[in-house]
This record gives sequence, structure tokens and C-alpha cells, in this order.
Amino acid sequence: MENYFVELLKAGSLFLKVGIILIAYWLANEFSLKSKKPSWKIYLHTFFVVIGLAIISAYSLGTYTDTSDYDPMFGGGNTVVEYEPSTQQQIQKALFVFIVLIVPSIIGVHKGINDRTESNDNTK
Repeated sequence: MENYFVELLKAGSLFLKVGIILIAYWLANEFSLKSKKPSWKIYLHTFFVVIGLAIISAYSLGTYTDTSDYDPMFGGGNTVVEYEPSTQQQIQKALFVFIVLIVPSIIGVHKGINDRTESNDNTK
């Protein structure tokens, strides 16, 4: 019975990761469809957003917020430091998050820009 539970957790983790990748694609696609900026600015904006997310994930490595005793009215919680990651671990985490998110984001931006130009060409 334990093995089934472990396998279900692995499958759930995989679905969560795929969901995050699809959300990155969708957000980049929607941003590029609705933006009036030139395409190079959209690519640059996407690049900086992904770098920001990678840096945030690297600096939050090894910590979590314990919400077992938080105030339901005002929120909060205790930040717990499980371990102090090394600089190499933080760099590896940042690179992993960057590579995982930049690929679907760039594909989403590219498709959004193509769809935007096609819809502009069809309305003329």
C-alpha cells in the first residue's frame, strides 16, 4: 500500500511541474498577444521576469514559512531555515529554474507575436 502512495505522490509532483511549465507558456503567450510593444522588448521583458523568478527561487532555497501558528486575521507565520545552502547550490537552483521556465516562455512569446501579426494582417 505504501508503494502506491509513493507512486501517486510522484505522479502528482510530475503533474504539478507540467502545470507550472504550461502556466509559464500561457502567461508569456497572453502577454505577447495583448502587448503593443515591439517584439524585442517583449522578449527582453520575458527574459528579465524569468531571471527574477530564478533569483527568488535561489535565495529562498532551504527556507519555508511555518503557518501552523499564524494569525488568520493578519496572516504571517514563522520563516524556518532548514539548512543554509551553499553558493553553488543556489546557482544550480537558479540555473535549473531559468532553463525550465525560459524555454516555454520564449516559445509562448514567439507564438503570441506570430498570432498577433497574423490577426493584424487579417484585419487589413
